[in-house]
Amino acid sequence: MGRYQNQVVFVPFTAPGDQCLVRIRELKQKFLRATLVQIKKPSPSRREAPCSVFGQCGGCQWQHLDYTEQLRQKDQLVQYTFRKLAAPTQIKTILASPTEWNYRRRIQLHWRDETLGYLKFKSHQHIPVETCHIADNKINDALKQFQVPDSLKCSKYEIGINDSKELYILPMDDEDKPFSQVNPYTNELLLQTVTETLHKSKGLRVFDLYGGAGNFGVIIAERYPQKHVITVETQKGLATLAAEKKQQKSLNNYEVIHSNVEDYLKRTNLEFSVAIIDPPRAGCSPETVRQLLRSQPEDIIYVSCDLMTAQRDLSQFTKKYSIETIQPLDMFPQTDHLELVCHLRLGSSR
Repeated sequence: MGRYQNQVVFVPFTAPGDQCLVRIRELKQKFLRATLVQIKKPSPSRREAPCSVFGQCGGCQWQHLDYTEQLRQKDQLVQYTFRKLAAPTQIKTILASPTEWNYRRRIQLHWRDETLGYLKFKSHQHIPVETCHIADNKINDALKQFQVPDSLKCSKYEIGINDSKELYILPMDDEDKPFSQVNPYTNELLLQTVTETLHKSKGLRVFDLYGGAGNFGVIIAERYPQKHVITVETQKGLATLAAEKKQQKSLNNYEVIHSNVEDYLKRTNLEFSVAIIDPPRAGCSPETVRQLLRSQPEDIIYVSCDLMTAQRDLSQFTKKYSIETIQPLDMFPQTDHLELVCHLRLGSSR
């Protein structure tokens, strides 16, 4: 981001401190968009991106920034996004990913002209790839010898590593495909952050909404045997996986419910409890927010991978809740995305 004639200019693939020649390509009322033509003087935080298709592939935006600068920029993004909802002291410093490369345990690739690839940045053009620098090395080994079985032929695939450390390949038209956090290293930090936040609550019932295969629910039930933990998940396959974990670990204080979250909240009293909310990128539906404000759990732990939907949802929750802390985590190094854990406590902040 830069300025030209008192207007903000957004220029992809630049670095803070770069001196650049750019070409304006789009005029908006409040800002301009431009493309990078030449770097006159590079920023001290700029580095050579290791990926040969960086700048073309739409997967990574920040490989050209050293990792310290990436974290600094994400801290600033969070502070700016929540400046009207939380004091700077309530927003903690981002937790770095233990590794910045080869961290993803699943990727999604397009199959065209007998090659696998990503889509070009802001385009539908196919960019073939043989190696992905943010994917686990087992996935990269699979890419080098990838062959499509006749039974799985389609235009898009997910290649990943499951909880048993086994490689899997799934066509993306499979509606019951497994979900897992893409970065298992930062996921450990995420679980630690959520469980430590939960420790501050006196609620003996924990509602794990949008609970998936029990990423939070199972760990919480294990660590807090005095609490009754309920995972609510709309996708049957994920709810089944969570139920299997309950059986494997003999968790008598853990319950799994296959249900739409909105419908479940309409018939459930959450008073004197804790609600953990980990919605899809689109955030909570207006009805989910209404039902949570109606039922008023003592604490809400809101987990999000999208800054703007988190800001939207928290602005509604703060009608009855105060923001205790916002903890960013870097789940997605080399990109402009991150994860948030927000702790809200019943008691209006405004």
